[in-house]
Amino acid sequence: MAFQTPIFKTITRSTRSFARSPILNNSFYRSVNTTQITEKAGAVGKNAQNFVSKTVNKILTLQEPIIYNFKVVKETAKEVWVKEDLSPPNKKEFDIAWSNIVKQYNWLRNELPNLDSETLKRLFLKEPRQYAIYAVRSFEVFSLFVVGEIIGRRSLIGYKV
Repeated sequence: MAFQTPIFKTITRSTRSFARSPILNNSFYRSVNTTQITEKAGAVGKNAQNFVSKTVNKILTLQEPIIYNFKVVKETAKEVWVKEDLSPPNKKEFDIAWSNIVKQYNWLRNELPNLDSETLKRLFLKEPRQYAIYAVRSFEVFSLFVVGEIIGRRSLIGYKV
C-alpha cells in the first residue's frame, strides 16, 4: 500500500466503522420507497410550476394597463411642467439651500449643549398675546378647510348619493 501512515490508517478505520454504523443500516432507510419520494417531489414541483406560471400570467395581463397608465402620468407631468414653467434648481438655489442647512446644523451643534433658561424662554415661552394670535390663525385655517370641503362636496352635510 502506498499510504501506510498512522493518520491514513485511522481515517480508513473510522470510515469502515461508519459504514457499519446502525444509522446507515437502519431498517427505516432501507424500507423507504424511492418511487414515493420521486412522486411527491414531482407533485411539489408541479404545484410550484403552476404557481409560477399563474403569477407570470397575471403580471403579463397587467403589463399593458401599467404601461398605459405610466405613459398617461408621464404626459400629464410634461404638461404641468410646461404650463407651470418648472425647471430644475440652478446652482444659486442649491447654494442657498445648502447654506441654510449648514446654518441650522451649526446652530443645533453649538446651541443645544449650552441651553440655559434664557434660551428656553426665548424659544418656547411667548406672551399670551402671541398664543392668542396662533389660536386665531389656526381656527382661520381650519375654517377655510371646512369651507373648501363644503364647496367641493356641493353640499353642507355629506355627499349627495
